[in-house]
Amino acid sequence: MTKNLIIYEKTLEMIEYGTVAIRQFPKYEKFVLAAMIRQQMYDVLKLIVETNKRTYRKTAMTELDIAHETLRHLVDLAYRRLEYIDHKKYTLWMERINEVGKLLGGWIRSQREGAQPAKNE
Repeated sequence: MTKNLIIYEKTLEMIEYGTVAIRQFPKYEKFVLAAMIRQQMYDVLKLIVETNKRTYRKTAMTELDIAHETLRHLVDLAYRRLEYIDHKKYTLWMERINEVGKLLGGWIRSQREGAQPAKNE
């Protein structure tokens, strides 16, 4: 069940914090970059559910990894280049994004290791 996955729970926490941080964006960006970031967070959540349900996960995990990395870049753009969020919100949000990334990396590694044939000693 997806709700038992740690990465699922951590992604929900990331979305909750991100939703609060997006409120700081200027009004004219709420329907452009803020909407893109919000959608990307939901895409990451959706891809976690999809990946967990698939028998063959390699393609789904690649899509999930790409969606996560895109989210990271969009949030970084909002902070570093456009200065829509302050340093504290950026740091706290990126901690949550990075935590999801670490869990995703571990999930990808475990799938690779499980797919490799056993070595004879």
